[in-house]
Amino acid sequence: MKIFLYIISLSVLLLACSSDKTNDYKPKEPIREVQFINQIKSISELFKESGYIILDSNKEAIIPNHRISKFIDSIHIFVSDLFSIRVFEKNGKFVQKIEKKGDGPGEYKSLINVTSSSDVICGYDNSTSSIYLFNFKTGALESTFKVKNRYRQICIYKDSLIIMLRQGSEKDKYCIFDFYNTKGNILYTDTSIEISDPRQYVCMPNGNIILEVYGKYMYFISPDNLIIRCYNITERKVEWCSNYLPNVIALEKINNKSSVEKVQKWINDYEMLYGFMILESKLLLLQTKNYIMFYDANGNYLNHFRYRGAYSNLKWFSPFSDGHSIYQLNQPDIKKISLNNSNYRLVKYDFLFKK
Repeated sequence: MKIFLYIISLSVLLLACSSDKTNDYKPKEPIREVQFINQIKSISELFKESGYIILDSNKEAIIPNHRISKFIDSIHIFVSDLFSIRVFEKNGKFVQKIEKKGDGPGEYKSLINVTSSSDVICGYDNSTSSIYLFNFKTGALESTFKVKNRYRQICIYKDSLIIMLRQGSEKDKYCIFDFYNTKGNILYTDTSIEISDPRQYVCMPNGNIILEVYGKYMYFISPDNLIIRCYNITERKVEWCSNYLPNVIALEKINNKSSVEKVQKWINDYEMLYGFMILESKLLLLQTKNYIMFYDANGNYLNHFRYRGAYSNLKWFSPFSDGHSIYQLNQPDIKKISLNNSNYRLVKYDFLFKK
């Protein structure tokens, strides 16, 4: 009976991904320049490790533990834990440490979510429902304000528009996006993105929601229904949607798997979200628990690979991109940190892009 319920739930999932309102926003025409990825047999044909840089190791620069890291602009990256944010140049040079932990004005208890734009770093304290905007070069707090709701994810557009995601009620099953200015005023709210989860009574999702801004587009990916959505921020509309669990793979797995354990493992392999990047403005990379998946910038599925060999590290250390290469922070040996003040290494993987 359990086997039957799991397989039925998966079938419903596939139908949901192709029959709900996202069906109106199918991927656009394929991008020819990246179609060669259909023929790639190994991830090593796409990436080459090109060395690493040890980040500055003075007292302020040492990273105690790593939660989130991203590029701020083409030169600077930030690395955050719950209580502090450190800014480095991608050559390893330390720029600034931001730490305002406390209960006083302009201070936070913990930053559960951190994002950035070209000039500012934006942090969200879930415990106090507050937003903090910092100048990444000076560390100065530029503004702070309280928000009216509890949010699951945030991103920022052009230093001036803060986009915050909250979940609608169980009845309406919609994601609600509130768009704030830097003074804390809600400019508008969008409730157009459906997040119905046909598996909610069979298998609860166990992954992270991804919300990323590239140019004028916001990409939203949720394990609730395994769909990538591309949202046009300036026009306030969904441009396209794509199922990040390819139907062909899904059908093959359902036909070949018979035990509850194997079906459950397959769900988890694709459901856990690890990261999302765009390379060369034409290629989308989606990281799941055991796979790296490739789409063109119009939402068309290209290929997927299981992490193997040296590239297995990519899924564990939260890779991020400058749009051309992939970077990851690699933690040094704990004994070395205490003995000679060693810091994290910034490892670079060049993308072997075929034009």
